Amino acid sequence: MPSRHHKITKTKAKAALLTVALTLLGGCANGFSDFYTQNVNSIEAERELILLKAGEMPIIYESDNPDRDIDILKSKNHVLIGHSLFNGKIHSKDLLIQQATKVKATHVVYTSKYTNSQITSSPLILPNGFGGFSSTTMIGQQLRFDQLAAFMAKSKTKPRFGIGPEDLNPETRKNLGTNKGVLVMIVFDDTPAFNANLFKGDVITHVNNREVLNTEHLGRVLNAIPEDTKTVDLSILRDGKTIDLVLNLK
Repeated sequence: MPSRHHKITKTKAKAALLTVALTLLGGCANGFSDFYTQNVNSIEAERELILLKAGEMPIIYESDNPDRDIDILKSKNHVLIGHSLFNGKIHSKDLLIQQATKVKATHVVYTSKYTNSQITSSPLILPNGFGGFSSTTMIGQQLRFDQLAAFMAKSKTKPRFGIGPEDLNPETRKNLGTNKGVLVMIVFDDTPAFNANLFKGDVITHVNNREVLNTEHLGRVLNAIPEDTKTVDLSILRDGKTIDLVLNLK
């Protein structure tokens, strides 16, 4: 029959091992949280976005083309709340959901790409069979991945025109032979721009016969259009050809 001292020793050993296990689990980092960059502050998000409610689960898109899938969500009037970018071991979906819930993102685009393997070492404490403990080093190999998560939520406000522009880069300017105009990067679904068949990659050169210089200038021109205006004329460049479109605002 085992002695009382032996029973106590085994109990202490189990407790010590449990403590070590909990310490290791508690030390697990969440890269989605640790390397999170906020794009919209919490006050603006609460006021302007339809955020994840308590008890709801975010929708996770595991993507092989994050730029494309982020743009698709943007075209559906979703806004980038924030993003996480880091290199490390593959993180669990639970950790991704944990961060999405924290920032109240309804949709997340996630991607990972293998980069390298890394030799790891960590201390390991084991019972030595004599009522005590001995320590050793555990050697392992960790696969590392570049990981990106984009946290998004839908805007409460529908875009008036539906155009997401970007300034022309030097190469595009040279190819077009002009320093003026803006590149269409996003066309929002079910908006005047969408219904007029404006496409990503089009270059807007004129609005109501007024030459467009850049994105800042386009914003000023569009914002100056009266609320009761029914149509807006656009001139665009597409595949080297000039095309005229009409945006119906009403």
